[in-house]
Amino acid sequence: MPTKEVSLLEKAGEAAALLRALAHEHRLAILCTLEGGAMSVGDIAATLGEPQPKISQHLMRLRAEKLVRTRRDGTTIHYEIASDTARAIAGVLKEAFCPPKRGRKSR
Repeated sequence: MPTKEVSLLEKAGEAAALLRALAHEHRLAILCTLEGGAMSVGDIAATLGEPQPKISQHLMRLRAEKLVRTRRDGTTIHYEIASDTARAIAGVLKEAFCPPKRGRKSR
């Protein structure tokens, strides 16, 4: 049975849905933070300087959109990016907007 080719418009719809999920500064910051690897809610909150309940709320949205997944380690739940597309976008945004700080060269 031949498979139906996905149209450009359908793919654009998928991209628009992803961008809507990312269209919030806290969700983008969370993904940029997770781009370096899995972290707990407490670690994400500390890194971003935001309260845990706020971070948890945004993680729930990202999880519902299947952009992050969880991994349990004892009593700690770690979040990590689940979507290769979201990881790539977070990496590009992090590189463009959060370049690494340049250290001074020692003489």
